[in-house]
Amino acid sequence: MNRAQKIYVENRGLLLVALDDGKVIGTGGVQKLTDDVAELKRIWLLEEYHGQKIGFRMVARLLDFARAQGYTSVCLQTSHQQQRAIAFYKKLGFYEIPCYNDDLEEISMGYG
Repeated sequence: MNRAQKIYVENRGLLLVALDDGKVIGTGGVQKLTDDVAELKRIWLLEEYHGQKIGFRMVARLLDFARAQGYTSVCLQTSHQQQRAIAFYKKLGFYEIPCYNDDLEEISMGYG
């Protein structure tokens, strides 16, 4: 069994891979944090694909999946330096929340 299958598929999660002509251009995942809370993980998209709504569609699909799995909220962490990502998440309805793990160098955000 591979790690992605154990972390995501077998634990109420999902890992998506965005492809362009067979080339990996981005990923995004949602995994169980608690019975009620999912966490967005591994969200990235090659710079040349920004602005094409690929990231939006990926995160929207992950949020839909989280709701279908019964999660009542979704959280994430990103670097304070990732201002473009923070603005993107805020546009989707995420808001800043207190840090939910030991990584105080990151900004925590919630949705739902």
